[in-house]
Formats: sequence, C-alpha cells, structure tokens
Amino acid sequence: MLAKGMTRRRTITTRSASLLLLVACTAGCHWGRKKEPQPVAAPTADVTARHFAGTALSGELGRPLDPKVAARAWPVKARVFAVTHLPDEGFEGIGPSARLVLADGPGQLMAPSARLVYSTSFRKLDPAQPIEPLLGLSGTWAEMPSLEGAVAEGTTLALDIVRRDEITTFPQRLRLSFQLFRTEGAEGETAYQLAIVSDDRILPPDAPPPVGTDPLVAATQPAPPPEQTRPHDVRETVVVPRTGLTDTDRLVFVLPTHFADPRIAGIVVDLTVDSTPGAGGADRDALVARMMKEVNAASAGAAAKLAQAPASPEDLLMAATLNAFADAGEAPRGTLLYLTQQSGAKLTESVALVADDRLLALITGGIRSKIPRLPSRDAKTVGWMIDSTTIKTLASVKEDDRGRSLPAVQGALGAYAGEAGRQLDLLAALADESVSSEDLQNRLIAEHIIALEDNSPAVRVRAYDWLKAGGRKAAPKGFDPLSPARARRDALNAYHENATTQPTTQAAVNP
Repeated sequence: MLAKGMTRRRTITTRSASLLLLVACTAGCHWGRKKEPQPVAAPTADVTARHFAGTALSGELGRPLDPKVAARAWPVKARVFAVTHLPDEGFEGIGPSARLVLADGPGQLMAPSARLVYSTSFRKLDPAQPIEPLLGLSGTWAEMPSLEGAVAEGTTLALDIVRRDEITTFPQRLRLSFQLFRTEGAEGETAYQLAIVSDDRILPPDAPPPVGTDPLVAATQPAPPPEQTRPHDVRETVVVPRTGLTDTDRLVFVLPTHFADPRIAGIVVDLTVDSTPGAGGADRDALVARMMKEVNAASAGAAAKLAQAPASPEDLLMAATLNAFADAGEAPRGTLLYLTQQSGAKLTESVALVADDRLLALITGGIRSKIPRLPSRDAKTVGWMIDSTTIKTLASVKEDDRGRSLPAVQGALGAYAGEAGRQLDLLAALADESVSSEDLQNRLIAEHIIALEDNSPAVRVRAYDWLKAGGRKAAPKGFDPLSPARARRDALNAYHENATTQPTTQAAVNP
C-alpha cells in the first residue's frame, strides 16, 4: 500500500516537472527568439526616362529626328534596385574606363571626383544571367520602377532617378542620371557614350566641426562665415565610351546613395542596350514613337530659346552650350570651362581654373547678363564676349578685395596680356577699344612693341618674352632687350619699316 502510494506521488511529480519544463522551454524559446527584420522597402524616388537630341554635355539641341534614323533605334531597358549591401563580386571601379570627368561646383575643377568616380563600380553580365543572386538574400533589397526607352543616332536617352525623401546626411545624392548618347555612324555600328550625372548636395570642404551643445563652449567659438556652413549643390559627370560591342550590351552599376531608411546602402542599376536589328519585340513600335515625340518636342523647345537660327551645326552646338550655361548653378566652373573651350575664350579658360568662388561668381554673372544681347552665337562672337566680360569684371574688383581675389589669376593675366596684364586699368581700356579677340591681341602687341623702348631692362625683357611666347612670334627680328640703345633702335626701326599689320582703330562694338 505504501509502495503504491509512493509510485503515484512519483508519477504526479514527474508529470508536474515535465509540465513546468515544457512551459519554461516554451517561454524561454519565445523570449530568446530574435525578431525577424522587416524586409526593406523601395525608397521614395521619381524614376523617369526622357529623350532629346544632343549629348549630356551639349544639352538639348533644336534638331528634329528623321523618321528613317528613328527606325534604326536601339531599345534600352534599366532595372533599378535599392540594396542594403553593395555587391562587389566581379565589379571594378569606373575610373579607368572614363574618358571625361567633370566636377561642376563651387571650389571644384575639371578633375576626378572622389564621390562619383571612386565610389561607382560596374561589371558586365550575360543577357540571360539573373541579377537577383548579386543583390543578396530576399528582403535585403527592393526593386524600384523599371525604365524603358530607345536611342537613335544623334539622340540621348536619359534615365533619371530623383530622390524625394528628406535626410540630413551629407553628402546627399539628390539625382542620378544615366544618359546614353548614340554616336552617329554607319548603320549597324554598335557604339554609344554613357554619361553618368550625379547632382549632390555637400558641405564646404572647410566647414568647421560642430562645437558641441555646451553653451559656454559654444559662446567662446567665433561664428564661421555663412559660406563655410551652408550646403551647396555640385554636379559631377563621368563619360564612358562603349565601342566594339556585341549585339546586346548589359552593364550593372553600383552607386552608394543615402535614403531615409538607414539600412539602404545604395542602388544597383541593371542597364541593357540591345542593338540587334529589329530588337524590342511587340513594344518596339511604341518605344520608337515615344522617342520621336519626345525628341521633336525637346528640339522645338530648344529652338525656341535661341535668339536666331544658327547657321551651322557648330553654331547650333554653341547656342545649346550657352543655354546649358545659363541654366546651370550659382558658379558652374566645369560648364564655364566647357563653354570657353568651345568658343576659344583663352583668357577666361585660364582664369576659371584658378579663380576663387567669389570671383568666379562675378565672372559668371557678367557673362550671363550679356548672353541675351549677343548679336550672334558663333564661336568667335561668344569667345570675345566672354573674354571681354572677364577683363571688365577683374578690373572692377574693389581695392579691398584685390589682395584676396586677384593674386591667383595674375599668372593667367600675364600669359594672356603680358605687361598689360599687370595693369588692369590699361587692359580694360584696350578691351573697350577693341571689337574682337584678334583686335585686342593686335593692340597688346603694339603696347609691347612700345614697351621695348622702356628705360627699365626688366620691362623690356618681359615685353620681349611675351612677344615671342604663345605662338605670337611678334618680337622684332634681331632685337635684344639687353643690347645697347643704338642696336635696339636699329632693330625697332627695321621692324616698323617691314610691319604689315597694324592694330585696328575701329570703334568698339561690345555686346
């Protein structure tokens, strides 16, 4: 009887212990289980495609699309993904493949940018290869809207990704644009240029570090100037040529980009250009019709902006470049340099490379104010307008600011104008009397011939060196700036007797 009771108690105790163990295990397993992370969602962004005639550098041109050219268009498709981890397997930096790099913004030069060039990577994929394995586990990436379009010879397809969410992290990548320009050539030639354009908002490189939240510490810190704390926008452009390709060119790009969701590390763009004849399937006709409609609409809008119809393709490109410069940011150094190269404005090209932000803004504002009053938009007229405006702007700098702004550009002034570059008032007076860049150069040559008779050996040497330099070859034959006065006079008399070109004295007609 006792043994039977003891066995029953053991059974109850064992069952109770098992029940407690089950409850404890269940509770422990529930408490210790990690919460599954929420799948990443596609960030807020506008993903659009647009077509226009021209390139990423020239902007929209007033050139309608020939239907025969449109019929040979290539279909293009892009898939865009937001990812929490940037894939790197098989990817390489885009820098070595770039043909041209532009950094357009305050304090920046035409030089490689650490943000776009050194942070962008790409790789080729076979047309049938799935991209999902490169993106990572399910839930760690999200697909954004896909893009489709077409690109014909002489036109550009721009695939734009514009971020719409608010973030406070710097640098901020506000907009990315993949712009495919199909180069003009023989039918069937598989070649195009890909321009990646990034619009970023950054802090100045000399922005002071935060002073902290202690009011006593903050009160002892001098307030930095506004230009050192205010974010500014810059545009960076990388141009990559694609030639000698197979029928289908598929590239995958990885670009770090911040979004409101801190888990998102960047975006992946899967870009496919299909040059196979008749590619595009059932959607081809719709893509080509849309391309023609948008190209012709953009061309009509660009033509309407022009003050007059350009007489040649070169004038058309110049007019479009002027419009792009007029619509750029506060001090578009890169765009200004491109404009000076297109127009032959040698002085402004040299000045724009070294001018500080304030001086660059003054020059830019002066040039923009003259654009609407240009009598024509050929390269010679535009180049003279740009250089004459730069001269007047430099001469108008206040005395208090000259010591800060002008030393950096003295070398450019000396190379362009020699002794007159050391006397801005004289250079500005000569520019007022001139009607073209050639006219001003003739006047500068005449001034330096006069300077060869100066009593100062240093002035004579500098004038003589300038007359020989820069391809001018205008120094009098047999003249030695350090020879005796009689020998110098004989050489100058022979020069004047044989001179066939004199500077014009026509009244200035400055735009």
